[in-house]
Amino acid sequence: MSIFFDISFILIEWLAITGLAQCLLIITYILLRLYNIRQAVLPVFYFLTLACAFCMQFALRLEDFEETIRLALWGGWALVPPFSYLLILQIATGQATRFKHYWVVILPLFVAIAVFGANNIGHVCESPSIRDCREIYEFLHLGSGIVGAVSLLLLFGHSHIFEEIKSRKQGGYERYWLVISLIVTNLGAIAINIYRAAQPELPTDSADALLVIIGLSFSYLATTMFFRIYPPALDLRSEDKKRKPANTGELSPAEYAIAEKIHELMTLDKLYHEQSFSRADLARELNISENALSAIINTAFDKSFPQLLNEHRVEDAKRMLENPEIPVQTVAFEVGFNSLPSFNRVFKTMTGLSPSAYRNQKLS
Repeated sequence: MSIFFDISFILIEWLAITGLAQCLLIITYILLRLYNIRQAVLPVFYFLTLACAFCMQFALRLEDFEETIRLALWGGWALVPPFSYLLILQIATGQATRFKHYWVVILPLFVAIAVFGANNIGHVCESPSIRDCREIYEFLHLGSGIVGAVSLLLLFGHSHIFEEIKSRKQGGYERYWLVISLIVTNLGAIAINIYRAAQPELPTDSADALLVIIGLSFSYLATTMFFRIYPPALDLRSEDKKRKPANTGELSPAEYAIAEKIHELMTLDKLYHEQSFSRADLARELNISENALSAIINTAFDKSFPQLLNEHRVEDAKRMLENPEIPVQTVAFEVGFNSLPSFNRVFKTMTGLSPSAYRNQKLS
């Protein structure tokens, strides 16, 4: 029995190390190559959380700190479903998830407060210490399963996202299966947490191994699909300074502040990458009328709304075209055009060259 335990323990460690390495690989790719800074924040936090869970699993060999490490391990796995919910929204829409959805991340904290609060008044264990209290972990795992279930149930309020994924002309297939992978792996983790709470006799090592395998499975799938969803990045350091709003004195301070906000939304959020993005969408984002928006853009940027969008799209396309590995059609859809002919027409109008000719000129 002792030999079997040692072999099992070593296997769990290797699985955790493998998962940690895959998470770090994805994080490195995001930080170095993803062109939208704000869209990078959520995936980075997601895979950092998953990496921390793998790291804590490996750290359990430090027996003197096992109590603290196991609590950190629980926290890491408990945060994965809420972050999965947020990541699914971002993958589906192609836009950074709005801050109003982030409340779901604090659900594990409420679970911990409730469980430890009940323990302190003697409703869970006779002693406030959790070292010898198996029941407190049963409640924590049950709470983690409930948090996961709530996170997935929230997706029913966004049922339209599955249609949005399928309608995407570029990367829709990869996005769809990545979302399905997220849902399936989270369902598996929820089942394990609820089962280990209902069946205390389930060996802790076995339950830990199952969670590691589930996390490792998703990190492997993400490694194969994530790079297809997010193509090689653009270099933001070469942003054209001429696109900054001009302060000619014709705009009031409030209007100029809106112009700067428009510049920020374009250069950092890159809202124009969404093919269906319209003047009405931007006006709604800024909480102003469409007429007021057009007047501000005309004055601050000396161009119309469509011209402003196309200018940003073409500039991004230029940098992407310098990478010969990215197909021209992928470039067109990723920068926000809804068809290859419209991309070719606008690009040639603004540069005097077709996208293919521009690429050949740069590469030669």
